Amino acid sequence: MKKLIYCLLFLVFCSMQPIDFLQELQQKYDRFYEKFQPVKIKLVFNQPVFTPGDTAFFSAWYLDESLLPVKGDHVVTLQLLDGDGSSVQKILFKVQNGRGSNQMILSKDLLPGNFKFVAYTDWMKNLGEAWFYKRTIQVVARKQLFVKEREDNLVRFYPEGGKLIAELSNKIAVTGPPLAALIIRTGHDPEAATVSLDSAGFGTFLITPAKDKHYFAESAVPGKNWPLPEAEGDGVGVRLESGDPFDLLFSVPTGSKWVDKEIFAVVNSNGKIRLKQPLVIRGDQAFRLPVALQDKSEALHQLFVFDAEGNVLAQRVFMPYSTRRAAVKMQFPSVVNQRENVSGTIVVSDQSGNPLESDFSMTVIQDRLFGPNANQCDFQLDDLPSVAERAEKLGPRHLSTLNDFLITQEWKRIKWQEVLADKLPEIRYPFRTQNRLRGHVVSKAGLPPPDSTVVIGYLQNNTMGYEGYTKDGKFEIPFVFDPWGDDHIFCTLQYHSKSIDNNYDIIISNDSTKITDSWSSSESAASSAYGEYAFNKRLVAGSYSFFGSGQPLVSPRDQNPNLILEDEFLGADYTVKVGDFVVFPTMEDLLREVVPFVQYRKKGSQQGIRMFFRYPTVTKISNDDPLYVIDGVMSKNTAYFMDMKPENLLSLKILNDPNKLPQLGKLGENGVIFIESKKRDTSNPLTRQNHFPIVGISRALNFRMGNTAGDQGARAPDLRSTLFWNPSLKSDASGRKEVIFPASDDVGPVRVLVRGITKDGHAFSAEQTINILFSRAEK
Repeated sequence: MKKLIYCLLFLVFCSMQPIDFLQELQQKYDRFYEKFQPVKIKLVFNQPVFTPGDTAFFSAWYLDESLLPVKGDHVVTLQLLDGDGSSVQKILFKVQNGRGSNQMILSKDLLPGNFKFVAYTDWMKNLGEAWFYKRTIQVVARKQLFVKEREDNLVRFYPEGGKLIAELSNKIAVTGPPLAALIIRTGHDPEAATVSLDSAGFGTFLITPAKDKHYFAESAVPGKNWPLPEAEGDGVGVRLESGDPFDLLFSVPTGSKWVDKEIFAVVNSNGKIRLKQPLVIRGDQAFRLPVALQDKSEALHQLFVFDAEGNVLAQRVFMPYSTRRAAVKMQFPSVVNQRENVSGTIVVSDQSGNPLESDFSMTVIQDRLFGPNANQCDFQLDDLPSVAERAEKLGPRHLSTLNDFLITQEWKRIKWQEVLADKLPEIRYPFRTQNRLRGHVVSKAGLPPPDSTVVIGYLQNNTMGYEGYTKDGKFEIPFVFDPWGDDHIFCTLQYHSKSIDNNYDIIISNDSTKITDSWSSSESAASSAYGEYAFNKRLVAGSYSFFGSGQPLVSPRDQNPNLILEDEFLGADYTVKVGDFVVFPTMEDLLREVVPFVQYRKKGSQQGIRMFFRYPTVTKISNDDPLYVIDGVMSKNTAYFMDMKPENLLSLKILNDPNKLPQLGKLGENGVIFIESKKRDTSNPLTRQNHFPIVGISRALNFRMGNTAGDQGARAPDLRSTLFWNPSLKSDASGRKEVIFPASDDVGPVRVLVRGITKDGHAFSAEQTINILFSRAEK
């Protein structure tokens, strides 16, 4: 009994003790990740620059924070955004168990400029734009591009730790014009520091700012200056020192309120808290915290410094970047001839030579068209687009300044205020494996329809119907069978089996995103290597194929625009060729005199059409207007149908077979009338009434890797900017993969580029150069 009492007293005592801050933070962080399960999208493209009309092929990975595949089928949205951050093109594609591949056919109407590919899933929208995949691409014509920066933001300053602190030595990262030389001053005082930017427009300098002084940078050419951030009187300074292990140094100015106060350092990466440590800074003595290297230390890490109330005092992104676990060896010949088959081996292993199973993409591109560092970004750096772009510009040289450049990054992936408040936002978008139609319905007065109003949709190119119901005016209809390609969906409303389209408007949700970035770009006077190549290639291809096809073209105007839907129902049940009869002045006369199974009704100003159905023992009449298909466009607008002029029509076709109509569900329960006009333009006003564009799932195309001359014969030039593209290659248990591809007629260096992930979630990349020599034709 006494033992029980002692145990209870001990538990009560423990419950009265304050929870350690770091322990509480860990618990809340774990709850956050358990609820949201952050994921990433990684894309690799076949080449880095395109022209209008090109097809951009890509390989896709859908991964968790540890770079392991997300199981199941998922729909990914890929958008192409212009300099205003607005979507100009969009596709949907599927990934299965974390892998997929697809392509976007760039519009021929695109103007040359810098664009952004942005990819995300519905689930990623819960966490916001910071989790989306982003990549800048160039779309060129025949000239090179340059990006215009806003003058007031041309030079930017980033103190290490996030704040410039007075009376403390601060490292400041600077971005600006390439190779610029800047002098740091305050008032008319002598220079406080100098900095020279590299070829990518980046540099760092040290400064100990005085209190209540304003600092600015001026260029070597007088008359231009940019202000530094205002120095704060107090704060916690952070300094990263490279080594093995890495060291993080924490310091505060003399007289700081943080002297001898407990603060807390937290380092997280790959979705886990890797290090958490209380800190007490004694006077002017900096606190040194070693960061021991762990598995996946090549990943981006983020440091946060908290006070006891959970306020963020400083933060910094860094990468320990020790030896990579995965190593890649490529064994291809260094020299080959034109049109020769090139064979080689790719071997993936760890640093000890043990084989690693892996999944990777491989592309072979012409070096002279894209530059030596194109398309060689690190998977780990994709999370921070500006870092990835710098890595591509500098190649391996970026490693020497990588951690300094990471000072410029404010990685807004974790909203600590929400995490620490333990009031996580609701999940608005669950994990989904299907494309969906979302929207809402309102009356002319802005009121929702009665709950359980039926929303009927029909995809006209995919010939598939779907139904859903409203609740509080909103509806969501899953596409159980994936619609493919671009389509239009016709929507109509029913309540108690009666059409209510005239009383309500249907508004489809636009599932797109507008990012906060903005930029402008224009063509320069210099020629673009790839732009000129693509232009000349099209000229050559057009010359060789001019007489290649003798097939007559069939004008779309000679085809029945209703043919797809008619064939779906094995043809209409009755056809009226309007030209076989005398010209009737109105549709009412035509229906009454020559069209069977159709009855016209009018009550006041309300017009109606009823259709008769023949059953074995009885004839039934519909209880509402039929569906009209006018020149391939669906409608429930009886008034529009009745206003048509019979003299402009070719035919009316009736579908009233009770055995066929169930294929249309509620949409066809009152019968169907197909109308074909002479000019094929009678449906134009209908395309704006309850017809909405739908982006279906994009079908993956096969990239042609052989001789592109095709049927034109061996004498036709074989010209390829991308000589080989395979979005998904797998090494076997020995870590090896044999690859063979044909060289083209282009001579000069080409680069074999490999990017992938091992089975246990380690990213890797590698490249090799092959020189293609001119091969003299045999006599």
